[in-house]
Amino acid sequence: MKHLFSFLALSLFLVSVNSQTIVQTPKHGMSTAGGLRMDALALNDTATILSFHATAKPGVWISIPGKTYILPLGSTDTLYIKATENIPLGRKYYMTESGFIDFKAIFPALPKGTSYFDYGESNAGGSWFIYDIPTKNHPSKCPESFAGNWYNAQNGNWSLGLMQDVAVYKNMVWQYEEVSFKRQKGKIRLKRKDQDLELLLKKDKNENLLLTESNKETTLLVRSAKQIVSDKKSYTEPIFKMDTSIYSGYIEGYSSRAGFKTLSVSVNDILTGEQNSFVASIDEDGQFTFKLPFYYPHVVFVRSKIYNGSVFLEPGESLFQYLSTQTKGNNSLFMGSTAGINSDLLELRAISGPDYNEMSDTVMQINQQAFKSYLLEKLRTDLIQLEEINNKGTLGAKAYQVKKMDLTYRYFSLMFEYEWLYESAYRKKNNIPRTQ
Repeated sequence: MKHLFSFLALSLFLVSVNSQTIVQTPKHGMSTAGGLRMDALALNDTATILSFHATAKPGVWISIPGKTYILPLGSTDTLYIKATENIPLGRKYYMTESGFIDFKAIFPALPKGTSYFDYGESNAGGSWFIYDIPTKNHPSKCPESFAGNWYNAQNGNWSLGLMQDVAVYKNMVWQYEEVSFKRQKGKIRLKRKDQDLELLLKKDKNENLLLTESNKETTLLVRSAKQIVSDKKSYTEPIFKMDTSIYSGYIEGYSSRAGFKTLSVSVNDILTGEQNSFVASIDEDGQFTFKLPFYYPHVVFVRSKIYNGSVFLEPGESLFQYLSTQTKGNNSLFMGSTAGINSDLLELRAISGPDYNEMSDTVMQINQQAFKSYLLEKLRTDLIQLEEINNKGTLGAKAYQVKKMDLTYRYFSLMFEYEWLYESAYRKKNNIPRTQ
């Protein structure tokens, strides 16, 4: 019996020593590590272990530098990586045919009382940074059954986002002031600077959401907008109208520690042939606003260290873009009067148009007439793919019109660039600089 008690005491001691806190899919802040997903965090008295899932094209290499670190928020005590599992530390790892790898990064233990910490690379050229990683997951202020994104049942546009710490409604980000729910209904009081409003929320028998704002008309919201056409009318002449286009947005989990505090928008001017650039500051909470002089509907290019992409704007209209760095790929949601066409164009990104690498290999092997035929066949293939999507009946008329015109323009303009493309391909293949 004495030996049994000794064995139990030893077992309890070992369990205590080796016990650790596990945080599954920690809800961290902004990430600049494209293709890197944090699946779990393990904390114990001797180590901090981060479990990652990395994705990349087969043959592309990734690396975990020896100067990878974690840093408790508010501290200057940098904790450098000690070891890795399933991936070499400090050496290139070439992605296999699977296109993904699961690995662990092991660091010293975090100081007691740490609530948040950052992950980063202090080596030259380091680009993977993840901010505000929690040492425990915090519950959402909104009930789980109501949290998430809701779409207008009539037009399919994103109308309400109930996030963990903020709500997005009417093209703006709001703070939760009061949340009160009981079973399938409740109310949320939202506050933004000098504004406040109250939302009454109720689930119907189909789990859809009935939204009433301050005793106004009730709106039916649904979880998915995939089967709803956002607009059924295409653009008609005249399309020119001098007015202001408002483009605003919210970067989820934004941190000024990332080292950038602005976004820029580049606007091509078809009358002057020039490209005009506009810059907007990012607020501490991740919000930004552009007011752009506009006189016809078209794409503009958004540039920053966290997001590079394009949006479609119209004079006199508004667009709000929600940007998440939590996921790879389609990480945008749109709200506002031009939300529908932007959501549709985002879904059409798979029809990418000319493949410049393939075109570069082809142009040196054929003459100008054959190159024209090559481009026409590529255009035909892309337009067939566009028609197949349009025939499903879920694509807005404006997005279909704009995408078809864009593809046609891009392929036809390349027909006039045969000599330039040939020369560029020849120089690249034979390593001939532009100065020669």
